[in-house]
Amino acid sequence: MGTMGDTHALKSPIMPQRARTDPTAVRFGAIIRRLRTARGWTLIDLGRFANMDRRYLSNLEYGLNMPTLVVILILARALGVPASAMIDEVEGKGVAAPPQG
Repeated sequence: MGTMGDTHALKSPIMPQRARTDPTAVRFGAIIRRLRTARGWTLIDLGRFANMDRRYLSNLEYGLNMPTLVVILILARALGVPASAMIDEVEGKGVAAPPQG
């Protein structure tokens, strides 16, 4: 199993899509899309910053894959927000936003 420093695990073939989307995965994907587009980034840009395949990121944004904790941490770092803020937003407890400054 890969670690946060092990980028090869994230470059592996695309994970199979779920038969049905999970509402939590859809909410998480919408948060990723909102944070990405607020920065003016394409999926290719986010993929480069997070060292992830753009097709995998697209599937995440559409709620077709459920991210692992490692993926959430890497995306949070790439997007400049605390992972906890993204999870709070999924749970309806706030809005993930980058630090001001």
